[in-house]
Amino acid sequence: MAQMGVFRQIFQDKGTIRLMNVYKGIPISTSGMILAVDPESITVHTEKSQVVSMYHDRQTFIHTELENNIYMAKVESIDFKNVNAVLTNFKVASDQIGKRTQVRVVPADPIRSVVKTSEIRTINQGILADVSQTGLAIYISSEDFSPVVYKPGVKINLFLKLPIPIRQTAKLKMPEREVKPRYDNIRQPTYQHTTPGSDSDNEKREKLDPEVELIGTIVNIHADNRKGRYRVGVKVSMKDPSKKVLSSFISMRQAEIIREIREAYQQLASR
Repeated sequence: MAQMGVFRQIFQDKGTIRLMNVYKGIPISTSGMILAVDPESITVHTEKSQVVSMYHDRQTFIHTELENNIYMAKVESIDFKNVNAVLTNFKVASDQIGKRTQVRVVPADPIRSVVKTSEIRTINQGILADVSQTGLAIYISSEDFSPVVYKPGVKINLFLKLPIPIRQTAKLKMPEREVKPRYDNIRQPTYQHTTPGSDSDNEKREKLDPEVELIGTIVNIHADNRKGRYRVGVKVSMKDPSKKVLSSFISMRQAEIIREIREAYQQLASR
């Protein structure tokens, strides 16, 4: 395999490679040093966050400056204590891999959303897939999905509650938008609060979890036949005041994921 010759050259030159993964919406990309080159595999030393991401994905992507190519590799084994990994089964990957720099966080628990299209005025339930600074994605079941209703360019309204702690919501000036009562019977958030506190604190937090209305445009749709659903990507208007709530949620969730990676490494390294 030609790539083994590239890895061997990097090893001899004591150069580095770049390893790339995405963990729950956060791009993880760190440098790696090749420790050994075998006929069909390489052993690399990298960072703790990277080995956790590789363990989660069971694969990684490798960028080499020597030939400016990107390879997908299977993770054969990981030595967590020494932060080493054995990679094999290399395949050339798209050069678009690794260009993602925007954080697109995945919620910790399912968050329901009401999806209302502006053209045909169809109302369905969805599950929040991920959130970024420019938009979000919603999962809609195959039973509720219609290519006539949901297609790129269609304007939609999204109603959802985001589990943001009191200390963050108190700083936000919520948009004054009244949600009509006819949606109340289908807007049932499924997340559960896990923040420690008294019952009265939890009651306050339930009241302060902001219910937001987002106005956006469908930009892409991807079928997930295995799970019987469609992923609908939505670009949110830059002038939408509810984007402040999205930003607060992204910051909170990003901190949670980074903490989760650290805790996961400690657990895996202690085995």
